Amino acid sequence: MIQPSDNTFPISVLIPARPYWPQGLRGCLSSIYTKARNPRGVETMVKVDHDDPETYKVATEFSRAYPVKAIIMDGITKYRGIPDYSNTLAWNSSGKILWWISDEIRIDSQDWDVTLIDAVQPWINKNTIFYPVCDDKPRCAHYPIVTRKL
Repeated sequence: MIQPSDNTFPISVLIPARPYWPQGLRGCLSSIYTKARNPRGVETMVKVDHDDPETYKVATEFSRAYPVKAIIMDGITKYRGIPDYSNTLAWNSSGKILWWISDEIRIDSQDWDVTLIDAVQPWINKNTIFYPVCDDKPRCAHYPIVTRKL
């Protein structure tokens, strides 16, 4: 089983939070941590725009109880900056499994972290990308899951 070691986490969730929508991030983070069996094993990296103190405040509130880290970036490029946001979040994360999601996502499955680790375990040392099923639609490419090796 994948276990944290050397300051790594089994799972890093990467969220390029949309600006000026702190309630969206709050709902997303709440679902991540209340539905995880081992919330301390889930690291969340959040991109926050430099001029968005309310979203930063939400990330800071959650960081008191969970491994949530805010990365402050210039949000002037908006959607054109998503590749930069995504790469910066990944470079600063330490999970063996990386999952990109957006702040409107809500996790419904209890123990989702255990399910994800069990599904990825056989491929953890290979270059692998997974596409989760969203609303019964396979290959939801908007929210890929990759192994750190990739």
